[in-house]
Amino acid sequence: MKILVLTKPTFDTTLLRIDSKRNEIITKGVPYHINDHDKYALEVASMLKQKIPNTQVIAVGIGDKESKDSMREAIVRGADDVYFIEKIPNIKNEPFVYAHILAEMVKKLSPNLILCGTLSEDYASSATHIYLSEILEWPIVINVINIAEVSDSYIVVSRKRENVIETFELQLPCIVCVTSGIVTLKTVTPIQIMRIPRDKIKTFEQIKININNTIDVISLLPMQSNQRKRILIDGEKNIDEAVKLLVDYLVKEGVL
Repeated sequence: MKILVLTKPTFDTTLLRIDSKRNEIITKGVPYHINDHDKYALEVASMLKQKIPNTQVIAVGIGDKESKDSMREAIVRGADDVYFIEKIPNIKNEPFVYAHILAEMVKKLSPNLILCGTLSEDYASSATHIYLSEILEWPIVINVINIAEVSDSYIVVSRKRENVIETFELQLPCIVCVTSGIVTLKTVTPIQIMRIPRDKIKTFEQIKININNTIDVISLLPMQSNQRKRILIDGEKNIDEAVKLLVDYLVKEGVL
């Protein structure tokens, strides 16, 4: 079996800063790492490789040139081969475009199963795998919390939906998007990643796509929250007066 894991390199969102003067999120200089949600997909693929003989795990990521080194973590987490595709210059990179590029990779690598996380932490997007499913005409299940069985021709998965757990049997090939927490992530240290030679990451030639793309992210703006006034009202002496003051303040703040 050949498992393809969508492994997006992205900037570490925990280290983002805000330029208060320009009201912009600063990404320059922020280190890259593998999208946290995709790490779970890598762990699941590694576990399946241990259970199913002759299974190959391939990680594929699209990103800026500077993010290539972060893909080494995929090898630490069990990937046999890692492919990196540099963003195409002058092409608007959004989920629809990513999906078309990944579809071309799928045609070249011919996997039986695609695994991925449910969310991209940089733009909080969860659209790429949906587009990819449509392009490939493969079945897809998202928010998977358990993989119960895998064979050469089908996979049985469960997902939680509201107050019920749904179980599906899908024919391969298909796409399975796993939730964070489906497994326990093993601890990976920066030293382990740095020990992986850079030439282990194979750079795939830029894939030519012919699509009309009209959507692009033109800016990242932080959400601004107004600090409310903290007013302490003493209601021990006169509760009625305290309630009246509270209502007056709420009216002034526009709450009532």
